Amino acid sequence: MTIIKKHREEVLKMNDKPPSIQEWKDLYEAAIEFKKIKPWNWMWDTDIFGVQNPVTGETGYCCVMGGAGEHFALAVYLGSEGLNGYLKLQSKKNYPSLEDMLNFQKLLMASFEDREYLQKEDFQLIKKFNLNFSGPNSWPLFRSYRPGYYPWYLTGEEATYLTLCLNQAIDVALRFKDDPDLLTPPRENHYFVRVPKLKKGKTGLSWRDMWMEPLPLQKGEIIVEPIDEVRLAKIKRRIPHRQGVWEVDYFYYSEPIREKEERPFYPYITLWVDQHSG
Repeated sequence: MTIIKKHREEVLKMNDKPPSIQEWKDLYEAAIEFKKIKPWNWMWDTDIFGVQNPVTGETGYCCVMGGAGEHFALAVYLGSEGLNGYLKLQSKKNYPSLEDMLNFQKLLMASFEDREYLQKEDFQLIKKFNLNFSGPNSWPLFRSYRPGYYPWYLTGEEATYLTLCLNQAIDVALRFKDDPDLLTPPRENHYFVRVPKLKKGKTGLSWRDMWMEPLPLQKGEIIVEPIDEVRLAKIKRRIPHRQGVWEVDYFYYSEPIREKEERPFYPYITLWVDQHSG
């Protein structure tokens, strides 16, 4: 499938170098500060804003989750593709199930979970930094989502960017608390975006507010695989000649597959069924 091939190539090209100790430390500190202000007490997941990546220039579209008192997190939908997935999610029309919703999302997430949802690798980091968490919705969890892939651990680049997003989310959330019109767009299809700029003669970044229109969504190239005519002819000779109606569907397999050290993915299953015999 074209979508799967596109994202598989994208994931394979990613720099999968894990975060350094300092990058993890910065991320946990940012997440703890974000949780302290409890922005879900006055923001909803429809209050979306952007944070531009200072390295790639891509905008991540952020929303605060937890207004309903269930799932507390900062979600960062990556680029126009991520934003498109977010908008589909908000429409609640395009996904038949929660699994499908997650399978098609492209985002980074910092969430606060019950202890049972963390893996061994998460506990090792928490122990390394001598952090203490207790109670429900208290344990920081960081994951990367890609369409067709199992939620996975962050790379160093993802951890650095998610740290920036958490810090900028604190800034935006506190200002939004005082000014509920902060994120109201001046014109259609424009989003409030925090844009970085290198400080002159100094290390570090300065940030400014801008209203920006998302880049057009890039559709993946349709790649037609060559047909094995000889094999096709052999198959046709084995099939009885009769008329009938066939039904076809394709969907993600419910269990992920992992090849060597690669990121686990959900394979697509294509199913053809004779309407009469099933």
